[in-house]
Amino acid sequence: MNRTPPVSVVRALRKEVGFGCPVENCGNPYLEWHHFDPPWAECNHHNPEGMIALCRMHHIQADNGAFTLNQLQRLKQKGRENWGNVSERFNWMRNELVFVVSNYFVLEPKVFFRYQNKPLIWFERNEDGMFMVNFYAFLRSPDKRFCIDNNVWYLAGCESDVVCPPAGKYLNVEYDNGDKFEIKFKQVSGVDEAISSFGSEGFSEWGINYPVTFVELVVKGPGTIFDNRGGIRSVFDTKGGFFERPGVVFNVMSDDYY
Repeated sequence: MNRTPPVSVVRALRKEVGFGCPVENCGNPYLEWHHFDPPWAECNHHNPEGMIALCRMHHIQADNGAFTLNQLQRLKQKGRENWGNVSERFNWMRNELVFVVSNYFVLEPKVFFRYQNKPLIWFERNEDGMFMVNFYAFLRSPDKRFCIDNNVWYLAGCESDVVCPPAGKYLNVEYDNGDKFEIKFKQVSGVDEAISSFGSEGFSEWGINYPVTFVELVVKGPGTIFDNRGGIRSVFDTKGGFFERPGVVFNVMSDDYY
């Protein structure tokens, strides 16, 4: 039997602990799957009742006997107390990047989307001149949502699933009502790779320097307005395009923006 659990088991385990390592004062969202009742060495299984999601450090400690059976069972029961406290930092920071939303490509953006004078998707530079992404949800749902503050992302505590591999270049956050947020960092080496990755011949005429990092955003759901290369709804021009160092790409004042 392969030691990697089925997707359904993985989803259940990470949700059980609130998408962060349940060990006290940890909350690391980069999780692995520990078999403890019985241990993997005694019986190969993927029974979620005898497994727990832990970060790599605490997984190694658990494999070496740091936690008793009762302690691990207690961590499974208390895991949801991590909800709302889980956060992590994107370490992808560049002094030049291309931001991608739908069929819009923006070199060195400042504000991509501003609603009633409040920025909701924007970038700031740190003291070293590196770009940092910021995002606040603009959805129909009145519930609190995930956000990003200068490359640090925070869960709201009501997520239905969170996927964030330890490479730290991809994050997917989902909610029960269908709202979904996804962000991906990708280093692109040249024009051909850009065309292949994003499906636009316009890169052949866009004089940007390679290699360059692309930051791609997807926001979907009943109340969202953006999605990945599927267009932007309502008041926005769905043709997309290429922009270089704009101040503001979209500035919406209307209450009925979707």
